[in-house]
Amino acid sequence: MVIFNSPIPPEILQIYRRDQEFKHFVPRILIVEDDPSACKLITRYLQQDNYELDQADSGEAAWQKILTDRPNLIISDWCMPDISGVVLCQRVKINAEHPELSMIYFILITAYANMTYRVAALEAGADEFLAKPLDPSELRARVKAGLRLSLVTQSLLRTNQQLQAQNNLLKSLSLTDPSPMLSIAVPSIKPYRS
Repeated sequence: MVIFNSPIPPEILQIYRRDQEFKHFVPRILIVEDDPSACKLITRYLQQDNYELDQADSGEAAWQKILTDRPNLIISDWCMPDISGVVLCQRVKINAEHPELSMIYFILITAYANMTYRVAALEAGADEFLAKPLDPSELRARVKAGLRLSLVTQSLLRTNQQLQAQNNLLKSLSLTDPSPMLSIAVPSIKPYRS
């Protein structure tokens, strides 16, 4: 049994509480597609699930939305008028100014189905590659898998940050407080007699 001599700081209690942020989580998905009919089709495929869907018709418009809204998942077409989906993916995944963006799950879609394009997409940082025409059930399954991975990653990052903060707090307390923070109460042990 551990007995604390002083009240437990709220910072330490937070580590033991469940992360309530994800309880009512509605994933934000950004669809980047310059073809309105293709964008409408992807939106229709995903509407039946509980997602907050946003759209951008160019890579630059998508980039601005990514910086301001931070989607949980991006579905982007490869070919667009200003910057390609591959370049957008590289901006998101390999960005020294915004390293937190690299955690966004990125699905690249294209009519190019050969291996060269798949390899290029994956090397650019895409987490998933889908060929057109899209199968609705496959798209929905890949989005769900990507969101699961994204949530686990976010939860691990938060937990890691909390642990780091707790370690820093404990380290600073150990340097400033000469008295021990805890006392251990050992129950009296009676010898066993037969």
